[in-house]
Amino acid sequence: MDKPEIDLQFLADAFEVGGPEATLRKEARHAESFVKNETLPAKMLLAPYKSQARARDEERLARETLEKWGLKFLGAVEGDPSLVRVELPAGWRKLPTYETRLVMLVDDQSRERARIVLFSEHKALIIQPRYGVKEMSHEEILYGKGAILAVVTDGRIVTGDDGVLFVTEPVQPAAQDNERRSKLERMKVPRELVKQAESWLDEHYPDWRDPLAYWD
Repeated sequence: MDKPEIDLQFLADAFEVGGPEATLRKEARHAESFVKNETLPAKMLLAPYKSQARARDEERLARETLEKWGLKFLGAVEGDPSLVRVELPAGWRKLPTYETRLVMLVDDQSRERARIVLFSEHKALIIQPRYGVKEMSHEEILYGKGAILAVVTDGRIVTGDDGVLFVTEPVQPAAQDNERRSKLERMKVPRELVKQAESWLDEHYPDWRDPLAYWD
């Protein structure tokens, strides 16, 4: 029986910064390696949607959808049944996020087509709807210091106004709120703003919650 391989870098990190930080560094190295290779999780799903009949076949539908988009499956990864080898369509790529266990699959127009979860015991690709609501603060988009708002995006990685289709009126928290609430609480977008953005989507793209709708 082969002995398990010892991760010397993890041991060195654990000695230097402690176990939790060492685990984060290990996850970041794993995500970096995953982004660079030509593999995807073998488990492929659809973002939650109200369709019971579809749910029973979602893995098949997810795979067929990726093939329709031009992705080619090249077989399982030897020694790791949780991954499959693929050839991405021209211009598509995997991108890391601020969360070390989450990677985005984006197309040639920088639209997020799928999110990839990279837990050690669970890996999955989840196809995302084209349109969605993003909560934002003035630190992400300049609508006035302290402003919070909700925007509708076209499946893009939003930087500045890129990919923004609709913007709610920005809200300025009351001065006393700024003093009493934490930074995280101050940045939280009120539910009524999110509802405004969702109502705009309901009017213009009624099936926007469907991960298979509206893609080219």
